[in-house]
Amino acid sequence: MEFLEKKAKRAHVRFKSPRKVAWYEEETDVKTAPTEFLEMYYLGLFPGDTVIMSKSTARELEDRLKKLEEENKRLKEINDLLKAGIIGLILMLVVLFLVQRGI
Repeated sequence: MEFLEKKAKRAHVRFKSPRKVAWYEEETDVKTAPTEFLEMYYLGLFPGDTVIMSKSTARELEDRLKKLEEENKRLKEINDLLKAGIIGLILMLVVLFLVQRGI
């Protein structure tokens, strides 16, 4: 909700009549204007040179990255075990083939 409130504060609203409303937003150069992280992430805006985020967003992002790194490490270990299993099965097939041939 805070994100939407911030976006609403940036728009300058003028009431032309009871039924007509007009607003404008100041346009800035994308590369020089700081970009809020949530705007970039949720609205798909292109980031400028500077990305701004609150401490809570930074902590949440850091926690997510740590969890992803842990999961990546766990999956890599499982992948290594599966590779070893495949190599073992291939060796067993070669041995069985050689035994069948009588070599």
